[in-house]
Amino acid sequence: MSWISGKIELICLMAMFGLFFGCSKKSKVFTAKPIAYSINKDYLQISSYTASLAGSVSKLYPLPLDTANTPHFGKYSISEDGALYRSDTPDSSSALWVSGIVPYTDTVVSLVYASESLDSIFKRIQIQSPGVVQVYYNDRHSLNRIYPPFDVLSQYSPKMDIPSFNFYYLADLEHNPSKSVVWVKEPYVDPAGRGWMVSSIAPVYFENSLEGVVGLDVTVSAITERYLQSDSQSCAIITQTGVVAAADEKAISYLEMPSIQGHRYLDVVKQDTYKQEEFSVVSSHSQEVRDLWTIAKVAQDTLFTHILGFQVFNVEIAQIPPLQWTVLCLSPQ
Repeated sequence: MSWISGKIELICLMAMFGLFFGCSKKSKVFTAKPIAYSINKDYLQISSYTASLAGSVSKLYPLPLDTANTPHFGKYSISEDGALYRSDTPDSSSALWVSGIVPYTDTVVSLVYASESLDSIFKRIQIQSPGVVQVYYNDRHSLNRIYPPFDVLSQYSPKMDIPSFNFYYLADLEHNPSKSVVWVKEPYVDPAGRGWMVSSIAPVYFENSLEGVVGLDVTVSAITERYLQSDSQSCAIITQTGVVAAADEKAISYLEMPSIQGHRYLDVVKQDTYKQEEFSVVSSHSQEVRDLWTIAKVAQDTLFTHILGFQVFNVEIAQIPPLQWTVLCLSPQ
């Protein structure tokens, strides 16, 4: 049976290159292209908001160095681990956390107070941006101002080095020489407790020095709820490396993947944590799934047929160029 399956898949592959015309079946139109279009449109908007936020943060610099008239920490507290923080804020305010890995100099204290002006901007962007669950600014001193607020003291790891995380260093000069908006496209575990997510980030420079990085976060669950909740479709969103970023339950079943559930926080997040191999079509135990991904990468925006688990599926592929993601929709014949 495996020989027959392999032969049919080979014929399908030949069909895509115009060598055989008896395999593709275009009688049914799926939803991959509309999904890709919606995601592309929304994420371009999110990128625009990210760039705007970076511009707003850059106006904080140079920081006022005269802190003589500023109450010593005032409404902020210092934890037993030496973190400067504020969690119990009104709904309109952000939370603030400085890990303490960098000493509290006048510069750090000045930024703590100067960055309070970002609260209204954070709130407006979070409300207006499609699917964005939180907005923040991380600076080179491991300062984090984030909206909506939460209990940062219990969520964050003591003495956390923020610049060592992907949502910071992927925007630095080495990874982002154009100093533009970039995406953390591979789903990772959010240290702030939101689970699996991807992020739009942008650097903030002052006098050619990287001062910090702004970010807008979109959770995997938000992607699923916004783009993949339909009884008429079975679709998955797959990253450039072959990781299933999001999918509805039927698509998960067809691709023989474990259920994509929220991350369980058994401990604080201390380093970059990406999805593991069980969510990868590249390392799938099923040869049919691995072959499907091989074809999908070549097929681009098209329709074809493929066999999964002794069943023939109509398959539609659509690309999301800015994120280098692939929308893959399946429908059994």
